[in-house]
Amino acid sequence: MKPLFLAALLLATSATARPPEMRGTEWVLVEMNGKPVAPIPRVTLTLGKDGRMNGASGCNRFMGGYELRGGSMTVPGPVAGTMMACTPEAMAFEDAYLTQLKKGGRVRVSWEGNMRITPDGGGQLRFRADVPAPK
Repeated sequence: MKPLFLAALLLATSATARPPEMRGTEWVLVEMNGKPVAPIPRVTLTLGKDGRMNGASGCNRFMGGYELRGGSMTVPGPVAGTMMACTPEAMAFEDAYLTQLKKGGRVRVSWEGNMRITPDGGGQLRFRADVPAPK
């Protein structure tokens, strides 16, 4: 009886499980160009359904437009941000993150809750979906 119950449970779970939505999900940066990113300060990206993106870049908040076409993301215009002063290290990281983000590139979302943005010129941003815990 137990194997039948487990099989039914697995089938029900797999039928309802889906990868996170690319748009409308807050994505937390976990790796940049193959190197792990510290969880504090929190670096995020949210791709709105309206073609606007925003997030936290480590020191400041940023916002701008983006376009998704055929699995690729472009950032056609400028990216604006707040202008708080931070340590030189934090500012250098923020600049590297925003420079990489503005390149755009191929975007892939996995079943495991990861999103990768890979520009044609190299490098990669890997994010993890920030999914609230069930209540």
